Amino acid sequence: MIDRLISFAEPDGKAYGALALEGERLGGGYLGGPDTAVAIDDGALARGEGTVRIETDDQDLVIGLAAQTSPLAFETGEGRSVTVQAVGASCERGSWGFEARGVAWAIEGEHDQGSLRAVWALLADGALLLLFALRSGAADEHGAETVGAARISREGGVTSYVEPLISTEYDASGQQTRATLELWHEDPDDGAFADRAGGTRVAGGAGRVAGQTLRAARFDWRVGGVPGVGAYDIVSG
Repeated sequence: MIDRLISFAEPDGKAYGALALEGERLGGGYLGGPDTAVAIDDGALARGEGTVRIETDDQDLVIGLAAQTSPLAFETGEGRSVTVQAVGASCERGSWGFEARGVAWAIEGEHDQGSLRAVWALLADGALLLLFALRSGAADEHGAETVGAARISREGGVTSYVEPLISTEYDASGQQTRATLELWHEDPDDGAFADRAGGTRVAGGAGRVAGQTLRAARFDWRVGGVPGVGAYDIVSG
């Protein structure tokens, strides 16, 4: 069972990545950028205070994490905004590094994880949008997913959505290419209404995670007309 998912993207560049952890071991991951695309299927994992270090046969990767917000609780776990410093070394590329923003997810709930979908968008106005959907292996419809979504303003105010809906388009290889969000919430004065968002894939790739496939993708988002950068990651069989 995956219990941690760290997703991050370089705000002004094309580097991005996603890592899945199973307790004290690496579940798998994917790291992509202008000059590299690496599926991390296996490797030794060391976790320290604010760091994750991964050693594979041909790569040494250190991820430094610093929390930017308090954890935001969902029914299926929690998510928090983080800054990321990624530093790596490999036989092919030598040394490299970049700074990124992202979300660290702590996953709870279904031990029989059929699939999970994680969306985040850091918006130009300083707000952060989070959406997380988890489905058990016994369910075969998206309607059976447990979905949570929220928006954190620059000032720290939280808007929770009572009915977040996500629609995804895929290419022939099964990679997510576009997504549309309807984020329904209730205002005590105006009744129910929805914030709407759309996202488009910039780059992405796939790796193996705990016997499943991680489809990691950096997305450009627009939420209520406000642009943002983020990701849309899917783990499924």
